[in-house]
Amino acid sequence: MSENREQIEEDALELVRYMIGSIIDDDVDFELESEWKPGEFRIGVHVPADYRGRIIGRHGRIARSMRNILSASKVGVHRPINLDIVD
Repeated sequence: MSENREQIEEDALELVRYMIGSIIDDDVDFELESEWKPGEFRIGVHVPADYRGRIIGRHGRIARSMRNILSASKVGVHRPINLDIVD
């Protein structure tokens, strides 16, 4: 993985980490995973089941908004960025 790709990945993860951290309590642990696939960049969010609803929001509005922010920022990724809330 090139240095530029690593920086792009770190920037995207930092943005998602900030958004998730702003929604849930400070003492809640969550994990992020990233994966480069042909034609896309995927970020998976693992949060405890009790907090999953806060991340998704009513009718998925919060998750959709986070996806829009992530796509708009593009953080140097020239391919679609997928944000998945993982069980």
